[in-house]
Amino acid sequence: MINDIIDGLSVALYDRFPSCKIHSERVKQGLEEPCFFISVITSLEKPLLKDRVQREIELDIHYFTNGDNAERQEVAAELYQLFKYVTLLNGNALRGWDLSHEIVDGVLHFYVTFKPILRAVPAEVVLMDEYKLTERIGG
Repeated sequence: MINDIIDGLSVALYDRFPSCKIHSERVKQGLEEPCFFISVITSLEKPLLKDRVQREIELDIHYFTNGDNAERQEVAAELYQLFKYVTLLNGNALRGWDLSHEIVDGVLHFYVTFKPILRAVPAEVVLMDEYKLTERIGG
């Protein structure tokens, strides 16, 4: 599910900012700006009724640029609109929660949380192979 969300975010970013590279893996050298870097901050799972669970996946989308803070603020404003709903590659849409941003050391950090509800995969049930019952009445 996390990779599906990252893929959906990558497509949304590429569609809106086609001249920016989008990374989800660490770049050792040669980071070309402007670009985005998607990282998972936390992921947790809460049990719901029956076989359902709710995941909470918090992400930090970094925006690197040589531009000024005004550019970073403009990009942040666009990300608020872009990440209200994100369409996954399978066509499902997820709502973005707790959207916020900050600029730290010249890098825009945009935070968004997704809370999909999933069906938990049940553990394999081992059934008895065979059972025989013999009853006797009387002596």
